[in-house]
Amino acid sequence: MARMIPATPRDFHGSRGEERVFRALRALPDDIVVIHSFRWLHPGNAHKLARYLNAQGEGDFVIFDPNRGVMVVEVKGGEIWCERGEWKQRNRLTGHVEATYPEQQASNTLYRLRSGVLDVVPEADSLLFCHAVWFPDGAVDRRTLPMNCHAAMTFDAEDIPNAADAIARAYAYWSSVLPGRGGVTSAVAEKVFTALAPTFSIVRSARQTIDERDEQLVQLTREQARVIDFLDEQSHAAVFGAAGTGKTLLGVEKARRLATPSSPVLFLCFNAALREHLETRHAQRNVSFLTFHGLARQVVGAGVELADAERSLIEHLANDEPLPFEHVIVVIPNVLPLKCASAAKEADAGCHEWVGSVARA
Repeated sequence: MARMIPATPRDFHGSRGEERVFRALRALPDDIVVIHSFRWLHPGNAHKLARYLNAQGEGDFVIFDPNRGVMVVEVKGGEIWCERGEWKQRNRLTGHVEATYPEQQASNTLYRLRSGVLDVVPEADSLLFCHAVWFPDGAVDRRTLPMNCHAAMTFDAEDIPNAADAIARAYAYWSSVLPGRGGVTSAVAEKVFTALAPTFSIVRSARQTIDERDEQLVQLTREQARVIDFLDEQSHAAVFGAAGTGKTLLGVEKARRLATPSSPVLFLCFNAALREHLETRHAQRNVSFLTFHGLARQVVGAGVELADAERSLIEHLANDEPLPFEHVIVVIPNVLPLKCASAAKEADAGCHEWVGSVARA
């Protein structure tokens, strides 16, 4: 069974004949691809095309046989006839008769398709591109066809049960009038198939990601401004939020507002990496970025063992001894060592203002 794209069409544009052709083509060999309702747009490079094309169009069926070539099949069902070389069709619902151009529609799709394929697969220049017309609702007198419809490329209702023979007949005709054209190697065939039925994903662009982050930043900044305004009226506050919501930036802004020569600020960080980052990017006068261990060294003295310095600092705070800071801002993760928690609480007891920023992992 041929590979049908799509496997189950949503509709056949109200044409029962088109549906019968679809079922007939499905019986073609496994290595053949049949694309139903192949839509196309004019590429804008008309100089590359063999003839003029409309701005857009559609081919009822595109058949790709790697061994023989590509064939566009235009299907015209219902009541249709040729009068003085001009094809006419009667609308089944309204009875209105209008001119129709099955061969021209097929050839328009053919030239657009050939141009598009060769643009991306130039090594397919020897591939046969051809077209045919199919009238599935009646019999065609092939002795009186117009000159642009050869008998071999014109199918009718009698070809429905023998679709493979009809397609082979058309391929043979076009191969005879276009010598040197035919199938391609399996490697080239795979590229042609990709050109006809591409596969791709819609990925997020870097620009889109940046724009969304900028938008989130604006929203976050507004939220932060409201929090900062709230903190200006508080002597003690704890700010909770998920990672990345800007708690540390809130603390930095609060420190900037509080810091004066007479009111130095301690910005207490949980780890040295954050302290180094803040010192590098947000250094401010009268603001000291320290870790708990750094604070212990500064208060107790540099010559003391670290464990002893930690113990001494906690005792210092527990005894309500003063710190050389008027304000304390603490940035801590949710998994908080007991000693750091105790220090934060004791610092709160001994200082005029404490803004605690708790980061949730």
